[in-house]
Amino acid sequence: MKTLVMMTSLWICGLGIGTLAQSIEGGIVKYKRIVDLGIKVEGEWADFKKTLPKTRTTNFILYFSTSESNFADNAKENEAPSNMMKKAMYFAGVTGKPQVKFAKLYRDMDKNLEIKQSEFMTRLFLEEGKTPKLKWKMGAATKEILGYTCMQAEIELDGKKILAWFTPDIPISIGPDKYYGLPGLILEANVNQGQQVWLAASIDKTVPSKELLSKPKEGKKVKPDQYKKIQEVKIAEWEKQAKMKKNLKGDWQGGKK
Repeated sequence: MKTLVMMTSLWICGLGIGTLAQSIEGGIVKYKRIVDLGIKVEGEWADFKKTLPKTRTTNFILYFSTSESNFADNAKENEAPSNMMKKAMYFAGVTGKPQVKFAKLYRDMDKNLEIKQSEFMTRLFLEEGKTPKLKWKMGAATKEILGYTCMQAEIELDGKKILAWFTPDIPISIGPDKYYGLPGLILEANVNQGQQVWLAASIDKTVPSKELLSKPKEGKKVKPDQYKKIQEVKIAEWEKQAKMKKNLKGDWQGGKK
């Protein structure tokens, strides 16, 4: 991290914008997550697939101070999927068996602590642990996002290549989802060349209330391995029930004939 800070300082001085970074106590950032559904327009239903949405956009919000942050699903601005989107999600294979739904991610930067709240089959769960250190590789390119000059950085996480853009003008080491650890707020994160893109839509420098920065408390506390086991067991039960329903439906249709 010290190396990143030094490189950033040199970069700022080189551009002559060292006076731009301001003393910021906190803020609110709205992000859009754009997911490429990966629908292949070929084979059966090819003509119909051409009419379907190719990406899905959802909204998230980040509340932060100099020491804490809360990243959450911005449910107020997320509309229910349209019929065409539901069909697109079906062809993309993102519907069907139960999935974990993200709710909130809390971080205490001083204590190196994070708490993730998620929902699985109508139940809330809490995973608590230390915030991992991320080893970013700085790039030379720059671009402007929402009026802020941003620097480029790259990393590989969970087998995925991440290209991030952060601004030293807001020198707080956070960003959307699991992307953080740079000497400035991350305004864009591109996963695997567009498979998923996180993009800041607005920035409000109003310091959030203590309530908005509070730790998530609702949910069953679990360790990652324990949570994974719960998912495996429940999904196996769901698949068994789905198979039984399918067999019963087949028997009923066969008898009707």
